Amino acid sequence: MDKMGMVRKRVLVKADEAPEKSDGGIFLPKQSDVSEDDRQIYSHSGTGEVVSKSSQVEGVEVGDRVFFGNYVGAPIKLNGEQYLMMKEEDIQATLTE
Repeated sequence: MDKMGMVRKRVLVKADEAPEKSDGGIFLPKQSDVSEDDRQIYSHSGTGEVVSKSSQVEGVEVGDRVFFGNYVGAPIKLNGEQYLMMKEEDIQATLTE
């Protein structure tokens, strides 16, 4: 990964892939397949792993699995991988097994 120095309370998250179908068997369209009017219906929250954080972030550590809300973070691409850069306050919970 290119070296990235994040400012303020920011974290870099490798988001999990969105499910292609619901537990009930309904196929879920990808965000690009949904019209602007339908985005609220098909939007979903997400999970992922913290891969980097700024020094000011205290609530999570690199390697933590986290849960975040709808439409959170700025998508960025580093070395061919997709990530979400988000504020620490956008993380709603840490996940444990």
